[in-house]
Amino acid sequence: MRFKVREVLQNAAVVRGVAAAWSAGCPHRRRGNSPVTTSALALASALTAMTGPAAAQNWIGMTSTDWTVGSNWDSGVAPTSTTDAFIDTTAFNRTVIGVSGAVNATSGIIHIGDANGSSGNLTIQNGATLTTSGSRGVIAANPGSNGVVTVTGVNSSWTISGILSVGSEGTGSLTIAGGGAVTSASGRVGSAAGSTGSITVTGAGSTWSNSGSLTVGGGFSGGGTGTLTIADGGMVDVGGGAGTVVVGGLVGSTGTLNIGAAPGDAAVAPGTLNATTVQFGPGTGALNFNHTATGYVFAPTITGPGAVNQIAGTTILTANSTYTGGTTISGGVLQLGNGSTTGSIVGDVTNDGTLAFSRSDDIPFGGAISGSGNVVQMGPGILTPDRRQYLLGRIDRCGGNGARRDCGPGVRLRLVDRERRRGRRSRRLERDRGWARG
Repeated sequence: MRFKVREVLQNAAVVRGVAAAWSAGCPHRRRGNSPVTTSALALASALTAMTGPAAAQNWIGMTSTDWTVGSNWDSGVAPTSTTDAFIDTTAFNRTVIGVSGAVNATSGIIHIGDANGSSGNLTIQNGATLTTSGSRGVIAANPGSNGVVTVTGVNSSWTISGILSVGSEGTGSLTIAGGGAVTSASGRVGSAAGSTGSITVTGAGSTWSNSGSLTVGGGFSGGGTGTLTIADGGMVDVGGGAGTVVVGGLVGSTGTLNIGAAPGDAAVAPGTLNATTVQFGPGTGALNFNHTATGYVFAPTITGPGAVNQIAGTTILTANSTYTGGTTISGGVLQLGNGSTTGSIVGDVTNDGTLAFSRSDDIPFGGAISGSGNVVQMGPGILTPDRRQYLLGRIDRCGGNGARRDCGPGVRLRLVDRERRRGRRSRRLERDRGWARG
């Protein structure tokens, strides 16, 4: 019933706006209201009376793009912290906070793209702020809705007391760029079945801070598709660095976390995820590294059934991760450890780039390594493969030129010709247990 009431209110507001525009723009009008204007205003009043008191304020954008101009809202005034705001149309003007400079806007709850078939668009810019004191800020709330929000520029911000949901049941996107900031109690990206949500945090100083949980794909019910991209110095903080990002949170959902660019796009500088854990849920989850950095450290532990894809750049995993969806290196370097005693993965690796080990202690590795890439042993630790490995690449110690075919003192990894495949040698890597330490 809420949406029917809102639709009646919106229709009343549009009728008022058309009447005002006709009255202002007709060169042959007489003084006072014309019969057309009088009839239109009477119709608007009747429509409003049908609904009783308005529970929300609806954007109509009849005058301009400016959020603060009252005539852009069906109630005649801009929302306050005690009124809910619904942005469901771009027919006349999109919605902008900070048209000509920094202003402070407020709302109760806010939906950008709410009703089926609606489209909402909100930009916060020029150091302006929006404080949403209600329980939620939603982009694309219901099936068939579309919502787009951009928070851009230094000191531009959106603060939400409750949950931020992007693609709740519709198709929604949020871009935080150029030093903009978003703060929320918790976050969902691509929440419900059939929804699509995406958030991009890009540019130095651009941040999204969640004091609570963050779920990418399936935060409400199975079947949602969510993507979070952190690039070019942007930062996402979860629980002050102590929180968990859930990727593919429910059966049937799909979650993707991109550091740098999405797969298939040109690599860009990475951003930072400040969290303790990336946890793949029972849906389909992937963590992609597609960046331009030569020594990017990724500190969170990675767990669950999802996959890790190293596409470009040098990525250093410093936690002991237990994810089981496999590791694919299609380009760049995936380095396990950064000279200390941590930094490991489990399971098989398809390596068509470089897999490097940099540990100060002995390094057991039980997964199968396949592909045409290189394996590099760095540091004093001993690399101990627990099973036969099949490689087309080479084994280097400490990043050397391949002249030394060993992986640390006490262990020798011997390359044995197996067969010729597509003009290259396919070689088997096996441990020589006959060597003594030292």
